[in-house]
Amino acid sequence: MANIGAKSIYMTRKYSHIENVKHIVLLGVMSQTTMENFFIEYFHPDHGDHVRHCIVMMNKRPSPKMIREFAQNMPYVFYL
Repeated sequence: MANIGAKSIYMTRKYSHIENVKHIVLLGVMSQTTMENFFIEYFHPDHGDHVRHCIVMMNKRPSPKMIREFAQNMPYVFYL
């Protein structure tokens, strides 16, 4: 019964826009491989060295592996 009131941290997490920082929002269902390939391209140095953010919104929680990947390698990815 304790889980009935439990909420995911992703349900209440918010992203606050930072002036002069471009961002993109990804919506839908994607595999981890698809997301990784997108991030490699989106954050590639040939797009310039300015800071950019990516906000990911999906209807399920990220896997533990995805959470580790985001935290270690992609500090500009925000999972909501």
